[in-house]
Amino acid sequence: MAVLLVRRSQCSRCVIVVSCPHESTVGAFPYSVLDGVLIRSNVGRRGRRRKSARALWWQTTAFLTVAVATVVRGSAAAQDFDLPSAPGGADARPPASAEPTKPPTLTRAPTLIRDVTPTYPPAALAQGLGADVTLLLDIGAEGHVTHVEVKTPVGNGFDEAATEAAGAMEFSAAEIDGKPAPIRIEYVLHFRPPAPPIAAPAGVDRVASAPAVAAAPPPLRLVLRGKVREKGSRTAIAGASILLQPLSTTGDATSAASASNSREIATSDGEGNFDVRLPEPSLASDAPSNGLRLVVSDSTHDGCVRELRVQELRHAMATPIEWTCYSRPNLNALGSTVRAARTRPEISRRSVEQSEMVSVPGTFGDPLRVIQNLPGMARSPYGLGLVIVRGAPPTDTGIFVNGQGVPRLYHFLVGPSVIAPHLVERVDFFPGGFGVRYGRVSGGAIDIALKEDPSPALHGGVDVGVLDVSAFVEGPVAKDTSATASIRRSTIDAILPRLIPQRQGSTFATTVPVYWDYQARVIRELPTGRLGLMAFGSDDSLKIVRQDPESGDFSLNSHASFHRVMAFWTTRWRGWTSRLSPSYGNGEEQFSLGTGGGYIRYQRFFLRWDASHALGDKWEARIGFDGLVSYDTAFFDTWFPREGRAFGPAALERGLARRELYDWAPAIYAEAEWKPTPRLRITPGLRFDQFHVIDKDRFSWDPRLIARWQLTDSWLLKSGAGIYHQLPVPQFLDVEFGNPNLGLIWSDQYHVGVEHPLTPLLHLDVSAYFLRRRNLPLPSTERFSSTGLGRAWGLEVWLKHDITARLFGWIAYTLSWSEQTGATAQEMISGTADATPTRTGPGTYRPSPYDQRHNLTVVASYRWRAWQFGGRYRLVSGRPAAHTTGAFFDADFGGYTPVAQPAGERLPLFSQADLRAERTFTFDVWTLGAYLDVQNIFNAENAENFAYDYRYGQRAPVRGLPIFPIVGLRGRF
Repeated sequence: MAVLLVRRSQCSRCVIVVSCPHESTVGAFPYSVLDGVLIRSNVGRRGRRRKSARALWWQTTAFLTVAVATVVRGSAAAQDFDLPSAPGGADARPPASAEPTKPPTLTRAPTLIRDVTPTYPPAALAQGLGADVTLLLDIGAEGHVTHVEVKTPVGNGFDEAATEAAGAMEFSAAEIDGKPAPIRIEYVLHFRPPAPPIAAPAGVDRVASAPAVAAAPPPLRLVLRGKVREKGSRTAIAGASILLQPLSTTGDATSAASASNSREIATSDGEGNFDVRLPEPSLASDAPSNGLRLVVSDSTHDGCVRELRVQELRHAMATPIEWTCYSRPNLNALGSTVRAARTRPEISRRSVEQSEMVSVPGTFGDPLRVIQNLPGMARSPYGLGLVIVRGAPPTDTGIFVNGQGVPRLYHFLVGPSVIAPHLVERVDFFPGGFGVRYGRVSGGAIDIALKEDPSPALHGGVDVGVLDVSAFVEGPVAKDTSATASIRRSTIDAILPRLIPQRQGSTFATTVPVYWDYQARVIRELPTGRLGLMAFGSDDSLKIVRQDPESGDFSLNSHASFHRVMAFWTTRWRGWTSRLSPSYGNGEEQFSLGTGGGYIRYQRFFLRWDASHALGDKWEARIGFDGLVSYDTAFFDTWFPREGRAFGPAALERGLARRELYDWAPAIYAEAEWKPTPRLRITPGLRFDQFHVIDKDRFSWDPRLIARWQLTDSWLLKSGAGIYHQLPVPQFLDVEFGNPNLGLIWSDQYHVGVEHPLTPLLHLDVSAYFLRRRNLPLPSTERFSSTGLGRAWGLEVWLKHDITARLFGWIAYTLSWSEQTGATAQEMISGTADATPTRTGPGTYRPSPYDQRHNLTVVASYRWRAWQFGGRYRLVSGRPAAHTTGAFFDADFGGYTPVAQPAGERLPLFSQADLRAERTFTFDVWTLGAYLDVQNIFNAENAENFAYDYRYGQRAPVRGLPIFPIVGLRGRF
């Protein structure tokens, strides 16, 4: 059980101590944030109770129905569901985590939803005594107070009154990594006797009222309704102190006399609202004669001041004033990250939070392009959005959104990701060694966690840049229901033709991307969980821009699109956390290959069910089902090689094919987390997959084991091993043009690593890995055969500086080797295979096309006032290239065919520096940001390939991306 201790101090801050059996993280958190959240919140929402055992029963029934109907078990990358601690009150706490260096974050603090005013002890009230009673409250996963303990008794009846009141309070459930969990908070109840009020200024008319009893306090009048909002974002600021100071005759509220009379009269509630009530004005001769000053004070924001002169107060007694304080964030305010026990067991999990992802140079503010700068990720040729992990082809890495697979991550060419930035909360990148909840891939995995917390107010924004323009809006639409919608459209295809001067007879032409995407989502909070529905999709094509206006239009006939409707239903019952997530999607891949081409149109239905539960203090279980049913239609008009050619490339024959395929691929998995000692965590798992494709069944059993051992308080050892299976590209399984007997691609992976915090903000993560690949499809006399072998090994180093108010960054270095025994079928189709007739023998390894020996990336970003500056530098080894030694005239083709040695040389070293600068203008209710993002500021001519003349006698490097500046404006409200 994580223990959250909250104590208010005189400086309007509180100390947060998150204590686990092996770890304590201490830091100062502004009281203004936590006071409104934990103590003074006035959220009008009834406490959640566990009333629906039926919810889990219906989910389980749905799962079993689909499982029996398909008679198989489904597979996919599962989303991690952290389990709440075992129920049982204050003493039912799980043992300590074995990894204090990188635990997950407390994602939702417990919010007071039913306050109880304690009874003031009569004897203490008669004597004018006050006290602060510090209580330890154990709050269960349901939000009920299960135990109250007085930390330091103060006597005079205050302890008993505070204990009785706190025991009847109710809170919303605390969440750690998005999952409900028991928590302990230190709660302070303040008992203060009535204080003499500040007299209203002389000259303000008395409001008629009934005669008051001499001993009763004077009646109060509402004179001002106030709101405290963050300047620019309009976010409510909870717990801000409202101070009242009398103005002197000179209007100076800072004099010694005025300061001595200054007092706190209110604090803002959980929604940032407060009231100012004053006693009916007195005509005493010594009353302040010039008015009052209202000061809104918050430790993380600049203050607000409002002066109430005599004339204004006179009117306020009859008609209260409406006032909103817009407070600018203070970057110098002290903050801390709350840490708790981490439950995710992955060896090489690398996460980047949303606040870090939107300002990394070279990414154009796109959070999902940040993963290209992490260790284990190879540089993509030509700046394309290919996902290359540890030397494996892009098809070997899975892309998931909240655990559901999606066909691609980026738009064509240098386009952004297909998910709007404001929806992304976190990106988890697994270069390898991931658990059994991810499947159908043999390389790495990328899981995009979307924000699911409801937006308390209406927000939106518009981005206008050289590449594209986008807009989004989000906010509440009904009680406990929020929605968001966004859309994006490329603009480079409209801007570039106007920048290229027209010239008749010119042969200049270039390719530009045309893309758009959309997202729409609605989420409703339920008494025992959450229900959501989301629709999203994207569309991509390529456009040719020519300098000669008379040359006519030319199309590449390349088009890709997909659309997805996804729902989820999360429930909690008796320690179980269950999530049911069905989705439906369709898409199209249209391509052109010389004079041929084709298309693939597909429809997919996914059904995913995950459940997790704690089995005592040392065991935690997770089970899951992931089913996939697909219907594909395809048409191919392409050229295939004929067999029998002994030397040089084979001649091609034209082939026409139409296909309709109905396939399914279900899987089940089970995973247990065992903690034999407080410092050791062992996670065994087993995954079973079935692939029914083209009327053939293939099965796989994937055992995986992960272990994490806390050697000392600062050193963590991690290791793991596992087997991963993946289906070959379905085109290679075609009965006529492929080989339906191809086996599943096999990969066995082994990892070992250490984690060590050098400072509280600087963390070192080092991992070594080795993996083997088998059954890679290779061209053969049977069209294709599962005879290819591959292997990879290397070292990954990540030195990361956690994000602060001003600075964040990291250094990522990857040393890797990636080899295989021949040009795979996938490389032959994608064009990455060596253009060489030479064949390597069985068991003869050579560098793969994606092998990059050294990859160094340095990222840093610094905020200064309203400016943010950042830089990125990359130094990468060149990828392998065929060494052409000559050419011969091939009569079959009527041209020259090169004679080359496979991977005989490498491209030159890649070196590139990028810069980013952004200036933010903050207004009361919105912000405007202007940014400049420049890639390749030194205009380095990084060669991406070599171009030869027709006889292969001379060559020249094909340069990569030149200096590429992007300017844009970003508005938020």
